[in-house]
Amino acid sequence: IMPKFTNFEMADKHFAYGLANDNSRKARRIYAERYPQRNLPCHKTFANIHRYLRKKGSFVRNTIDLGKPMTVRTPVRFFLLEEAVLNEIEAHPETSKRKISRTLNVSNILKDQQLYPYHIQRVQKLLPCDFPQKLAFCQWILQRLEENPQFLSQVLFADEANFSRNNY
Repeated sequence: IMPKFTNFEMADKHFAYGLANDNSRKARRIYAERYPQRNLPCHKTFANIHRYLRKKGSFVRNTIDLGKPMTVRTPVRFFLLEEAVLNEIEAHPETSKRKISRTLNVSNILKDQQLYPYHIQRVQKLLPCDFPQKLAFCQWILQRLEENPQFLSQVLFADEANFSRNNY
């Protein structure tokens, strides 16, 4: 993999390699003398640049083989995309990150916002016989709150429960 240099730097390195008659160590010395203000690469870089240019014919990389293009994250574009993602999550919390990413291409925004969607797993159906127990629990909580208004701040709720209209 070639390090990232500007076209001018690549041309100057290749020129030094030619002046050195394809001797990469000598090319490095020539380059250091001509461009003392620039970072000095390893001597192998000069031969690699020459080999790359002979093989590809250009310093310009073939963008066809680079896969999916990167999107520019300008502040305005980022804000609009971020809002679209957050609105989608708010409207449909059950939607997977993969589906949102596919439709809006936004996995980085979710990561930046430290949002890690979870999937609801239905494991128990609520039955009519559960109602008295739920009612008793609610009454017990209300009684504890009358005794101690800070009661709920002392409770660790370690499980999430979701209820729907179809009793699941």
